[in-house]
Amino acid sequence: MHEHYPHQVLKTATRATLETDEGTLSGRCIAVASLRRHRIISAPTPAWLVYAEPLSIDLHALQAVVRSASSRVDDLCRAVQARCRAPVIHRRVTLALRLIDEMLDDQVSAHVVAARAAISLSQLQRVLSARTGLSVRRLVRWRRMRLAVELISSGQTVTQAAHAAGFADAAHLSRTVRMMFAVAPASGLLGTRRVGD
Repeated sequence: MHEHYPHQVLKTATRATLETDEGTLSGRCIAVASLRRHRIISAPTPAWLVYAEPLSIDLHALQAVVRSASSRVDDLCRAVQARCRAPVIHRRVTLALRLIDEMLDDQVSAHVVAARAAISLSQLQRVLSARTGLSVRRLVRWRRMRLAVELISSGQTVTQAAHAAGFADAAHLSRTVRMMFAVAPASGLLGTRRVGD
């Protein structure tokens, strides 16, 4: 069982089965909400796993897009992109997210982010938690992992991506990816494509 910040949709040609804390889900297009513990019990190959940031798209909209889109990667990416929206959040939170992204290759201090965004630390933590369900620390870990996945997809080695995203080493990145997605970054992230932000 694992959980991760993005919503997930599993699409298969025949029935797949997932287990969650709330029971078993079966079907050919199964949606799992952000931060919901789950594991894949069975899934035929090939299978599509589509992940999307909750701030950018509603889970049900994501499932509908994935269900109706063709199985061609470019078509699926275009369909998801067309439904993504710019998150409506306070401008200081938007600034804080941008500042976090700019600091990912080094230590990210919540105090520094709050000060540079002209927001109190407690307010930053409260608003980010309310909007994402994540603490500042978990949000930073997610943004680091997201950057590392993007770098691996663009051709960097796991070690290069780990260092560029602020992980101590490739092993640290691997542990983080395994904890969030229950896969190894080198094999589990092959073919990953990032769409939008």
